[in-house]
Amino acid sequence: MGMFDLCERLDLRATLAPVTSVDGDAARFFMERFYEALAAGLTIAESQRQAMIRTRDQLPHPAFWAAFLLAGDPDVRLITNPNSLASAATRPG
Repeated sequence: MGMFDLCERLDLRATLAPVTSVDGDAARFFMERFYEALAAGLTIAESQRQAMIRTRDQLPHPAFWAAFLLAGDPDVRLITNPNSLASAATRPG
């Protein structure tokens, strides 16, 4: 069973995973950019796109940025209101 099959069986809305081996430093750089975009409130598809562009700017060979495949709902957002994070962080609690 492959990664995407497993995610489908677990009923995940979206999955992003490399379909080939990726250099560890390049994968870390890609995923940091990806999660930065998600934290800013972008969709998972736009976050993938931004991570690909920013990784490609630093590491032009496709082996470093083109291996990441998105399966599922491209409109998933982890954060629907990025401003709520800032207000929650400054609220006394």
